[in-house]
Amino acid sequence: MPAADLAGAVAFSLVALWPLLKGRRAMLLGQAASAVAFGVHYLLLKAHTGAAMTALSLIQGLSALPSGRSRVRTVVFAATVPAMLGLVGLTWHGWSSVCAAAGLLLATAGRWQGTALGLRLGFFASGIAWICHDVITGSQYGLAADLFCMAALIIGALREHRQRRQPAAVQRKPA
Repeated sequence: MPAADLAGAVAFSLVALWPLLKGRRAMLLGQAASAVAFGVHYLLLKAHTGAAMTALSLIQGLSALPSGRSRVRTVVFAATVPAMLGLVGLTWHGWSSVCAAAGLLLATAGRWQGTALGLRLGFFASGIAWICHDVITGSQYGLAADLFCMAALIIGALREHRQRRQPAAVQRKPA
């Protein structure tokens, strides 16, 4: 199995798990792990903008991880947006670069949200842009992961919505 496929398979596995995690913090940690794996996958495919955007998404995810917003974390998080513009310029490869940048911008909006639902919505929108990137770059693992992730984000949102609607007595199960 070529190295790009191996990295893609690992990345896909991680993407299959993180959207189903409960809570914003766990989702961000899972997403960070998948970003590392996809960064390697995109580098091996020579999709340099995609690799750069996943590196920035890792920085964003880690800076958004703690609850609450400190001044330092906010500055680090916000600095990824101008860094994105610079990296897109350095790695420019046409429409695939546009799609990767759009994917990061939409994920940025999701990560900035304070709720799991806000995070899910941002990543769902981001998935549309990443699907376009993956089609252009020929990343079958990226395409499969994005489609799977979007479905899992919907399932997770529906699960949380259903749990919020249930009365407290129904949510607690006897031991």
